[in-house]
Amino acid sequence: EEAGDTLTHTFIKEPWPVCETRWFTFKGDVDTLWTASAGPIFKKHRVAPPTTQDFYPDAHPEVSSFDGYTQIPRSYYTWAQLRTKEANDKWDGITLMLVGFQDRPRTDRWGQIWRSIFTFDTSIIPPGSTILSATLKLYIDCPYCQIPGCAVNIFSSDPEAENAISLPDHLSLGSIPFSTNLELEGYLEEQWVEFP
Repeated sequence: EEAGDTLTHTFIKEPWPVCETRWFTFKGDVDTLWTASAGPIFKKHRVAPPTTQDFYPDAHPEVSSFDGYTQIPRSYYTWAQLRTKEANDKWDGITLMLVGFQDRPRTDRWGQIWRSIFTFDTSIIPPGSTILSATLKLYIDCPYCQIPGCAVNIFSSDPEAENAISLPDHLSLGSIPFSTNLELEGYLEEQWVEFP
């Protein structure tokens, strides 16, 4: 809405929230009557702004995803042996996830190791979509993590099923971290934490 007979006008349109093409024409005020212009007619396409979607593993009993952990309990191995042994126990029906290990009185022996695995049903993401970023949030309670260097990270996994954990999943983890280490020292109280 600019007065005068100038040949150049600037029109500012706020972004619209959906991905679509919109057509524009102009109206002129002639003797207080709004009259549509014969031309020109413009069109403008704007893509929708990025959306945010939260994903959670299914609660037990699982349908399309799972969360759980595998473990090697009550062992007496060297660190190299413990890291490569097959699990002999698993849990996916409780809300507690475990990541950690336990030592033995001998300095070169270890007693237990736990590995947690999550899957997420992301089928609602349309084919061809571009994922700009992804963040994993964990609700942490770690009163025993007050050891310098105690940290966790995210790794790939290749579970046998998408909706149930199994013992072979324990050795399906990749070796390349997806993030920087999340240092656990100082997390004395329960809180949501994002991986850096």
